Amino acid sequence: MSKASETDEVLEKTVEFIFETEKDVYKSKFIARRLNEKYGTDISPKMVGKRFQKIEDYLGIEDDEIRDAYTTGTSWKLKTLRDDYGEKLRDLLED
Repeated sequence: MSKASETDEVLEKTVEFIFETEKDVYKSKFIARRLNEKYGTDISPKMVGKRFQKIEDYLGIEDDEIRDAYTTGTSWKLKTLRDDYGEKLRDLLED
């Protein structure tokens, strides 16, 4: 698998996770852990964070709108993504 397709796969899994979970806020490290448990992958929290940065860029939103930065890691406001950007976020998977 090429690096580019791995990147797309991690992004796809991250977006799917946003819609599958019912939690409102989730840290990168826990998202990575859940994805690894579900898919048997080796996704790091840093990889998850980079995908959220791509999502922010794609949606054209400000850093702090969906991001809560803490010293122990970044939490992402998944409820905001689902509620405010759900349709456009689904379009990202189709691009």
